[in-house]
Amino acid sequence: MSAKDVPGITSHGLRHSFSSTAEDLGYTLPTIKALIGHSKKGNVTMGYIHKIDSALLAAADRIARHIDDAMNGKKQRKVVQFRKA
Repeated sequence: MSAKDVPGITSHGLRHSFSSTAEDLGYTLPTIKALIGHSKKGNVTMGYIHKIDSALLAAADRIARHIDDAMNGKKQRKVVQFRKA
């Protein structure tokens, strides 16, 4: 399979995905550099690795679930009574 077999993807996009996946699987930067043919010097490979921030992802999921629950009536709403001044 090549990039032309997947609509909307380029060879460059495949290299980024491959590099990010390799990093997610625990391969070292020197190994990833060798796999994608980058030289041992320089930091070009780091630009190919797109790390997902797990805390950010968890926060987005929690917020989305909360909104979904509220929209579907699954969460009890807390009513706060204000005192008249």
